[in-house]
Amino acid sequence: MPNPLAHLPPDLDLLDPTLDVVFERLFTDPKNEALLCDFLTCALRPSSPIAALEVLGQKLPKHHVGDKPFVVDVRVRLSNGEEMIVEMQRYPDADLPERVLGYGARGYAHQLEPGDRHGAAAAVRVLVCLAFVAFPHLDLRTVFRLRDETGRHTFTDKFEIVVVQMPRLAALDSLHPERHTHMARWVRFFLAKNLAEFRALAAESPVMTQAVEALADLSTDRDLRRIAEDRAFALRLHERGVERRVQAALDVGREEGREEGREEGRAQAQRTLSRILTKRFGAVPSQVQARVDAASPEELERWADRAIDASSLDEVFA
Repeated sequence: MPNPLAHLPPDLDLLDPTLDVVFERLFTDPKNEALLCDFLTCALRPSSPIAALEVLGQKLPKHHVGDKPFVVDVRVRLSNGEEMIVEMQRYPDADLPERVLGYGARGYAHQLEPGDRHGAAAAVRVLVCLAFVAFPHLDLRTVFRLRDETGRHTFTDKFEIVVVQMPRLAALDSLHPERHTHMARWVRFFLAKNLAEFRALAAESPVMTQAVEALADLSTDRDLRRIAEDRAFALRLHERGVERRVQAALDVGREEGREEGREEGRAQAQRTLSRILTKRFGAVPSQVQARVDAASPEELERWADRAIDASSLDEVFA
């Protein structure tokens, strides 16, 4: 069977589709509307495939001049009026749940004009694709809806958040049905590391062939490549800045330990690690907190380094 991408140069360096500027350009290009429809159908799993949509502006409308501006990667309206907000997140963000909630709330509220019934607004669905594991207890794909605590009664079906933790695909057993879905192909597309992996995907599906060819076309755009390189550099600086702030807090703790007593320095490092763990994994179990309280400064520093990108508490304290 001939390779559909045989015409691509073997040394072609494809842009990273998880980079927001690349993701946005790929899916808002009118030429790629079919790709966007396919991707959203796979990720959101509506009752019927998405056949047509309207790409909207990336800025969510404000009600007041002083409202906080929200800029998303992709925003579309379906033929039934529903709005979908799509975000690709490359690095961890402690405020991710609250930010996504803000997107959805603004997306719903902006549809209403004075005098409108609140029920007149169409449903809003927020799709969040993560290139890291933010919720260790969740699967590859998780849907959040407004329901009661038993899960049996729906408050409203007009708001939904779908979270796709792409690295979770690699952890699934080879027989797991999710590994063999078209959604899994899209995950592999976003996480592909080299041209060989993209070629393998293209050989599996005409849609993947189209997706890789579209990405290859973008990758030859010198202006976009420069923008993408600048954006990737800025994101790395941001991520390192977070790491430096963590390290600085530990350094302050050690300095205070030398100047005002080792115990005070250790307490500062404990507080820093506890904050990181809470932001990454939620409430810290009492047995974990006990380990933090009894740890040495060296252990605290080692655990803080791991906590920045670990996918679970077990990885932090392994």
